[in-house]
Amino acid sequence: MFSKPQIEVSDASPQPFVFAITDDIPNFDIGPEIPKQTRNDVEALLICYRPNKIKTMDIELSITVTDDKPIYHSPRRSLKFLSDSLHALQRFINTVFRDLVVQGIVLPYMDDIVILAKNESEAIDRLKKVLQVSSDYGLEINFDKCQFLHRKIEFLGLIIENNKLFPSPSKTKLVVNYPEPKTTKEVQRFLGLTGYFRKFIPAYSVIAKPLSDLLRKDTPFNFDVKQKASFDELKRLLCQKPVLGIYRQNCETEIHTDASIDGLAAVLLQRSPDDNSLHPIYYMSRKTSETDRKYTSYELEVLAIIEALKKFKVYILGMPFKIITDCNAFTKTMSLPRANGQVERINRTIIPVLSKMSEDDPTKWFKHVPSLQEVLNSTLQRSINTTPFELLFGTQINNKTDLRIQQLIDEQLQLEFNENRELLRKAAKTQIIKVRNENKKSYNLRWKSPYLYSVKDLVAIKKTQQGPGQKLCNKFIGPYKIKQVKPNDTYNVEKCRNFDGPTKTSTCAEYLKPWPNK
Repeated sequence: MFSKPQIEVSDASPQPFVFAITDDIPNFDIGPEIPKQTRNDVEALLICYRPNKIKTMDIELSITVTDDKPIYHSPRRSLKFLSDSLHALQRFINTVFRDLVVQGIVLPYMDDIVILAKNESEAIDRLKKVLQVSSDYGLEINFDKCQFLHRKIEFLGLIIENNKLFPSPSKTKLVVNYPEPKTTKEVQRFLGLTGYFRKFIPAYSVIAKPLSDLLRKDTPFNFDVKQKASFDELKRLLCQKPVLGIYRQNCETEIHTDASIDGLAAVLLQRSPDDNSLHPIYYMSRKTSETDRKYTSYELEVLAIIEALKKFKVYILGMPFKIITDCNAFTKTMSLPRANGQVERINRTIIPVLSKMSEDDPTKWFKHVPSLQEVLNSTLQRSINTTPFELLFGTQINNKTDLRIQQLIDEQLQLEFNENRELLRKAAKTQIIKVRNENKKSYNLRWKSPYLYSVKDLVAIKKTQQGPGQKLCNKFIGPYKIKQVKPNDTYNVEKCRNFDGPTKTSTCAEYLKPWPNK
């Protein structure tokens, strides 16, 4: 007998994105000096900290960063166990500090935690909460590695100070001292080090293209002049201590884009309320693929805008922003006289509603677009038998419906329905008259004067009723003799011989034909 194989399923707990955590840091203004009493309060809290004793299992894992390259130390266990342990640790930390994360008190990443506070008193209160939660779960804290009441901190390889981000000097030192690569593996390691700070470097992908091209399959390693220039340029840019701002939701936002045959680039900027100037928040870039290189210049410019919107959607979704580009063709899309059929159809509803909503100030029509879009997305569509929002997200939209917009949309739809119905009726009436005239013309072409019969003429009459089995019989029977001529080409006839048929009847010239004389 064979034992049932054991199927190992890896831990799929999501790992947080480093720069997504730094973006969650709010903009606080803290005074330049920390009172001595506040420092004493912090020391008292740390001295009194006693974690509860619970059954734990320690996993030894450390990473040492030297001037040459990172060195990993791990226990003698399988790589799968090591990988799953990191996911388990992150899930455990998220579970322990879940309530504090929701309240915006802490930002956890693995075993590193940042406590956010606006002032000293709030910092003490929040530190008490964090220590209490840590004590309840029996967490051991190495206070020698902790920093308290700091306005400048190093977190995840970044320096955070005065609402700005800087690359950590200890990390950029690795890049500056990195020797000239001799193998593809060394190029890959160098790009990994610099790629961590690519959001600080404008057009990083374009600058690093000569180096990244060396990583292509079946490409011989040739560290030539272009590669050396790219290598030195990346070092120089990181040595200049680039600075980025922290995203603010209520500030004026712009996206600047540019494109070339080698790459696409964009930068997210915000206007600071301190100096009323635009400051970079995030630099984005990527190389163009072989397919992209076949595009025209204006197509590449539009592609750069699309890639920028995809990259920065977590910042700009639902927020007003500007797109700055030198692509003149893209600006003309806002003034096209017509669009495709689907867009034109929805415009027939949108334009009249916006006109009514912006009667007081037509130049401010764009302020009503979000409300109108929300109502349209939550309105039942007959073609799909649901709302567009539910079709896309699988749930009903949770909003407070604007009754005025809903009323205007209903009125517009009712008006369109009545107009369409009247147009259909007019078109049907016109078609009926047209067909009637065609039938009349066709009838008149085939019409001829009826044959005139006299009294005592012999005729055959058309059978108007057919019995079973008589489909192949003669359609006329006779002879009949005309007994009386009546108005409108009608006659009274009488049977002359003995055969199946009425003895006397009345008929018209259309159902008569002369009886052949033998």
